[in-house]
Amino acid sequence: HLFAPHRPLFGFQASGVQAVLAGRRLIADEPGLGKTIQAICAHATARTRRLVVVCPPVVVPNWKREIEASGWTIPIIQPSDDMPTRGVVVISDSLLAARPHLPVQLGAWADGLIVDEAHRMKNVAAQRTGAVLSLARRIDGLKIALSGTPMVSEPSDLAPILDCVGLLEPVFGGWSEFYSTYMRPDKYRGWVARKRQLPHLGDMLASSCWVRRAKKDVLGLPDVVFTTTTVDVEDKVFRTAHQDVIRQVCDMLEDGDDPYSRSFELISRLRVAAGRAKVKAACHVIGEHVKANPPVDGVYEDPLLVWVHHREVGDDLVDELDKLGVSWRMIRGGSTDSTRIVDEFQSGKVGVLVASMGAVGVGVTLTRGRRCVFVEADWTPATIDQAVDRVRRIGQNRTMWVTTLVGSGTLDERIMEVLEHKRERVDAVDGARAGGSTRDDGVLRLLIDGVVGEAQRCLSSGSVPQG
Repeated sequence: HLFAPHRPLFGFQASGVQAVLAGRRLIADEPGLGKTIQAICAHATARTRRLVVVCPPVVVPNWKREIEASGWTIPIIQPSDDMPTRGVVVISDSLLAARPHLPVQLGAWADGLIVDEAHRMKNVAAQRTGAVLSLARRIDGLKIALSGTPMVSEPSDLAPILDCVGLLEPVFGGWSEFYSTYMRPDKYRGWVARKRQLPHLGDMLASSCWVRRAKKDVLGLPDVVFTTTTVDVEDKVFRTAHQDVIRQVCDMLEDGDDPYSRSFELISRLRVAAGRAKVKAACHVIGEHVKANPPVDGVYEDPLLVWVHHREVGDDLVDELDKLGVSWRMIRGGSTDSTRIVDEFQSGKVGVLVASMGAVGVGVTLTRGRRCVFVEADWTPATIDQAVDRVRRIGQNRTMWVTTLVGSGTLDERIMEVLEHKRERVDAVDGARAGGSTRDDGVLRLLIDGVVGEAQRCLSSGSVPQG
C-alpha cells in the first residue's frame, strides 16, 4: 500500500510512485506535475528512516514545507556529530560541495536519498557533481533523482544522474560503455551525440530508468502562446561593447593569442550588451502591462513575470522602472527573502516580479501570473522551459502568454536560430520538448567567427576601434 499524503495524489502521481519503487529511479516528469510529492511518498512507502534531500539553495525552504505538509511523521533535522536514528536532512547542493566532510558523514548515516534538479550535475568535473556522487555512492537504500530536463544538451548529461541512482552500471554497463554507445568525440575535443543511437537511448530510459510524463498527457492545463518580438535597441550601448570586443580580439591576434580559446568570455560580453540595450524597450512593454492591469482593492489579478539572466541587465531594468514609477520586486542569486517574495506574488501583492532564471527557474510556484516576458534568452532552452514552468503547473487555469524580446542587429538573432536547431537533439531521446544547449565549443566557434573576421579586417586596414 502506498503512503497516503494529506493532499491526495493524482492517479498519474500514484503510478509514478509505483514505478519508482519498481526500479525507475529518475522522476523526469515535466515541471509542475508534482515530482516532489512523488519522491516523498516513495520514501515514506519504502519506510526510509534516514533520508537526505539535496536540492538547489532556493528550494530548501520549499522542501521542508512539502515534507511537513505531506503528513509523513518524520522530523526535519540538521547535520550534527550525533545524528538520530530517524529524520530528514534537507541540504543545498552548494553547501554539500563546500563542506567536504558532509558527503562522508551523511553517506554513513543515511538509508535514502533524493536529488532534486539533478540536471545540475551535468558537468562531471564540477565540485557540486563530485560531492553529490560521493554521497550517493555511500548510500545503499532507495535513491531517487528528480529533473524535468534531465538531458540538457547531450547524452553525457544523463550519465551522472544515472550513476547517482545506481542505474548506469546495471542498465548501460558503466561510464565507458555509455559514452562509447551514445557519444563520439568531435573535432573540438569534446563529446557529442551519436544521433542514430538517440532513439535507442530513449527506449532504454523509458523501459528501465525514468518516469517521464508530459503535462498535455496527464493534465488539462491551458495552452501557452509563445511569441517573439523584435525590438529596436540602444545602438550606442551595443556598438560600444562590440567595439571593445573587436579591439580586444585585435590585441590578441597581434600578440599571437588564440581568440577561440576565450570564446565564451567574449560572446558573454556581447550577450550582456544585447540585454542592456533592450532595457528601455522592455520597460515600455512592462509599463503598458501595468497600465492595463492595475490592482483591484490592492490585489494584482494579472501580475507580470519578467525574466533576466545577467545581473547587469537586472540592475539596469529596475533602475529604469524606478524612473518610470513602476512598483516591482526582484529575486536573484543571493536574495535572502525569495521565499517571502514568492508568497507575496502568489497572494497578489506584487504587480511586477523581476526574476533571475538562475535563481528562480527551479522549484517554486508562480501560478498567480500568466504572462511572462523574457528580456534575455539563455544558452539553454531547458532553462527557459524551467522558468515558464514556474507558472504553467498544477493550479494554473488560464491561457499563458510568453514573449521573448529579441534585439534587432544583436547576437540575439543568431542565438535564437541555434537554440531552435539544438532542440532537435533532445527531442530524439524523449519525444517531448527539448532543452538543447548552445554552450559548447563548436557553437561558440560559429558565434565568434564573425567577430574574429571583423578584427582581422580592421588590422589589415589599420582601422582598429579606439578606446
